[in-house]
Amino acid sequence: VLQARDDSASLSLLQEVANKAGWPAPARERVIYEFVNELRKETPRIVGEPVMEYLTSYQSMVLVPHEDHPRAAVPMFNIKSAATGVANEWSRQEAAFEAATLVASDPGSLLIAYENEAEFPRRRGFLDALDTASTEQLAAVSQVVLPEISEKPELVAIAHRAAINSKDINALSELAESGRGPDMHRVFRDSAKMFDIEQNQALLEAALRNPSYEMASLAIAQYASALKGNAATEQLLIQLLDDPELGSSAAVALAKAPSSQALESLQALADADGEALFATRARLALEMYAAGLARGDRR
Repeated sequence: VLQARDDSASLSLLQEVANKAGWPAPARERVIYEFVNELRKETPRIVGEPVMEYLTSYQSMVLVPHEDHPRAAVPMFNIKSAATGVANEWSRQEAAFEAATLVASDPGSLLIAYENEAEFPRRRGFLDALDTASTEQLAAVSQVVLPEISEKPELVAIAHRAAINSKDINALSELAESGRGPDMHRVFRDSAKMFDIEQNQALLEAALRNPSYEMASLAIAQYASALKGNAATEQLLIQLLDDPELGSSAAVALAKAPSSQALESLQALADADGEALFATRARLALEMYAAGLARGDRR
């Protein structure tokens, strides 16, 4: 039936199975559920809207206790959820194909299409297209998207994927300095895993120039683990202890695994002036470090 692409026949068959009097309800719903899973293996849109509308609105009759909340009931075969997943995957694949053409021919149009796209699966498809783009294509995307990110945080996702896929440290530095919004945590997280200490130090310094203190604090938190024990990073964080906005983030980062030199500097600052902001932050770092030692989760 699928290969014939006969929506009428497919819909009739599904309705027949759903209402088959001689079959118990679990058996009927299992067959429909397996039909949905078969769609994942087929060409997108192998069935049309009438079939997908039926499946995505299917009300399961067979319910079982939720694994974590036994008083709550959930479908044994969640046909509606599975069908929605298939529809979303089709949309994502189609968007990736469309976006691949734009990446190759007109990166500026890619940005416009992404901004105007309201469906999350299609936006993910646009990003997927960047995973198969060439280095030259990724550079072209970065060139048009980076000037936009300070005003359009929704484009950070494209800038991030293009820069990470091409391992473009310069693009990531510009992104760290100018980007904002919820996708920035991926920028800092992924680059921290990708580059060496010197490059991550440069990215952290770029992020500290970001006008958004929230972004700078996020960068400190993400890069702290990758740069722990690095003398230049510790010195930078110690200098930030007196910063009204970033000092607390610096103290938390310093508390994770400070070197002996950093501990000495923190102790000296903590003892220097009990009322000064830097002294308060230094004591905070030392107290958090000591608490970590007591828990046995630090050296």
